[in-house]
Amino acid sequence: MYSVIVNNLLEGGSISQLDSIEKAIVESIAWLCPFTEGNAVYRARGIMNYINSEHVQYTNECEIQTQNHVSPGEKSNRKESEEIKMILFPNPASDFIYVELSDKSEVDEIKLFSSTGKELVVNNQLKTKKGIRISLAGLSPGVYFIRSGALSEKLTITSN
Repeated sequence: MYSVIVNNLLEGGSISQLDSIEKAIVESIAWLCPFTEGNAVYRARGIMNYINSEHVQYTNECEIQTQNHVSPGEKSNRKESEEIKMILFPNPASDFIYVELSDKSEVDEIKLFSSTGKELVVNNQLKTKKGIRISLAGLSPGVYFIRSGALSEKLTITSN
């Protein structure tokens, strides 16, 4: 349902031409749980990050619980300092990036999404000493998102 709403809002128009009501609808979708509401949540997040001058980290409670492997109502044994983090470098980048995760055992796969939420590349952990290397060959300059499980980071690709 939410993907239909996002598609209808973008149909025949530009992201920058959304009115305040349409922006509010897209923002409300961006705050939903992507595990239950699907790819439309990531597309809405990409749209909101494109039209907002400030970067907002749209994270739903379901993602936080998944990151810490805690079911609702349970207490976590993980300390705040042990929070799982993802680092991208270099960022901005033009040829390749390295993805480093603070807890290597948590990595299932790395996914690359366009700013509209379209999945572009699936990387099955090409590990190096510096981290997981992802080639950016063939990608146009712009804003992208890297996702591993519930972790997500913004990536800017520049031209050579």
